[in-house]
Amino acid sequence: MLLNTRADLHIAQAPFRPNRPKRHIQAPRGLRVTEQITVPAVAGTTPCIALKEWAALVAAIGDGKQTILLRKGGIREGPFKAPASSFYLFPTSFHSEARLLKPDAENAYHKELSFDPRAAQDVVLSLAADLTGAWLTSHGEIVDALQDFHVMGHDFLEKRMKWRKQQPITVLELRCRRLDTPLVLPQDSSFYGCFSWVDLHSHCQGFNADGQHVIGDQDFRERQAGLRTALETVEALPLQK
Repeated sequence: MLLNTRADLHIAQAPFRPNRPKRHIQAPRGLRVTEQITVPAVAGTTPCIALKEWAALVAAIGDGKQTILLRKGGIREGPFKAPASSFYLFPTSFHSEARLLKPDAENAYHKELSFDPRAAQDVVLSLAADLTGAWLTSHGEIVDALQDFHVMGHDFLEKRMKWRKQQPITVLELRCRRLDTPLVLPQDSSFYGCFSWVDLHSHCQGFNADGQHVIGDQDFRERQAGLRTALETVEALPLQK
């Protein structure tokens, strides 16, 4: 059974194809791995951190149309890292061009294309996510391999792959829940800038982050299995062996 949200979440990494030799751990035949990392989390605790992502993609995740994100670190960051396995999704602005989404998503998320988080009096976080898998890769073929798991257009993915080209890209698999009560934050200039994570420890104390999963258990298991099959084409390992 997948649906893994345990405290010690092992994150498999796909190889970078480095120029210098690296020490590899044992992997299934035909696959190579650099190492495994662990994301700290405490089961049952309220998330106190938020991942910033383009509002259109946050909406698609909330509608159950997308289960993955492809991320790199911000200007002030190194390669992307997840400091926790449970977090809120913080919708941000990115670009207003519809062509950055797949054609069938352009109309569905038209409003999100012009979303400006700074324009509202408060920031409203309606979604929380559990990280159920993550893979690190530098392979360009990841773009085509994961087409069935997101609404991102080819131009958007190309921009993200070319951003900080020397960095590998992290594939995050998320299981999202819509919060029973949204987390409402007063506007703060510290939320904005070219960085991935927003620390919310001063806002989340006593907050109840319960909610309903946007994708049912069986459907999500099937998507997990499909994602892991697709990742095998870019030499990525499944979360669980």
